[in-house]
Formats: sequence, C-alpha cells, structure tokens
Amino acid sequence: MRPARGPVAIAGQAITILETTAGMNEPKPTRQRERLMDPWWRKARIAARLIQKKEAGQPWTARDQRLAKLLADDPGVTNRLLDQAWWSNRARKLYGPGLMGWFGKSRHASR
Repeated sequence: MRPARGPVAIAGQAITILETTAGMNEPKPTRQRERLMDPWWRKARIAARLIQKKEAGQPWTARDQRLAKLLADDPGVTNRLLDQAWWSNRARKLYGPGLMGWFGKSRHASR
C-alpha cells in the first residue's frame, strides 16, 4: 500500500512534525471554553501577555520564546487583533474584569 499523497496528507504530516518539534499538544476541547472564546482571540491574548511581559523587563523563558514564534507565524493572530488584546489586557489590569465580568457573567450577580 502506498502512503497517502496530496495536500491533506502533507498538511497532516506538517502538523505532526510541528507538534513533535515544538513539544506542544493540542488542548482537549471543552464546550465551555470553545463557546466562550474565539481561538484566535485566545491566541492573541497569550501573545499580548508575552509582549507585556517583555515590556515589563521580565525575561522570557524557553517556553515563552517557543510560543512567541508559533503565534507570530499563526495567520489568525493579526496585528489588529493583537493590538486589541494588548489594550484589553491593560484595561483589565487597571480596572478589573468590568461590568459584564470576564466572560459575560456579572461579578455582582451573587450579591
């Protein structure tokens, strides 16, 4: 039997190689997390936290450097989305989670 060829097979092999070399596994999807947050937004928030860590003068670990490289090459993490995530993280540090809470739940609902 011949090995599979074509764009899908090549993409599958590339993903496998990337996962083994980067040392990262795909997270198990959870309905709650997938429902609440767009995957590109989640990645942009991670990248923004890395940038803010660098701006604060904290050194990057090897894991941070790997993540930064992966996120920089990711087509879904655009400059605009990264900028929005940066400002969102900064606002959350300054003012807290906001009126709607972190993910739409009001933090005042239990009162």
